[in-house]
Amino acid sequence: MLAVQDGEKAYLEKDFTKAREIWEPIAESGDAEAEAWLGALYANGLGVQQDAARAFEFYRRSAEHGNPLAANNVGAMYAKGDGIAREKSRFPLLAAYDMCLKCSHYFNILDARGAISVTERVGVIARVRALAVGIARAWMDQQYGSDTKSDKKEKVAAPAAHVKKEKLAPVGS
Repeated sequence: MLAVQDGEKAYLEKDFTKAREIWEPIAESGDAEAEAWLGALYANGLGVQQDAARAFEFYRRSAEHGNPLAANNVGAMYAKGDGIAREKSRFPLLAAYDMCLKCSHYFNILDARGAISVTERVGVIARVRALAVGIARAWMDQQYGSDTKSDKKEKVAAPAAHVKKEKLAPVGS
């Protein structure tokens, strides 16, 4: 019986069709790693027609089975809107945020176990942070539409300009 590692070997040899043929039956049985690999094939169009929706589905299934990198990819795809045929105002940002929290949680577990090196730790934190920032920006765009940051700053800054400044008494007098 073939295993996920056999598909990885075919992938490294750039035989993407063979890798897909190995991973598909394994993924059907619910293997998170095989599902993530299939997501990568479809996301990048390796040995298959590039299909963001199909990649998203494989990544989502893998994330639900506990794969932290797939959870990261799902969150990134939600934030970008890849593989999701919906208008921007209807993106399921709470689901993206949920996946971002899962990424953070998986990172914390791996970090607590010492499974992440000091140099890798910095990169993972940066990726999770970038994901969270992307989701927050998408939420702001969704909630406030076309308001620009400069418009909001002017609205907030205007009332503050009328505040009377009081002199502070020196301490100890």
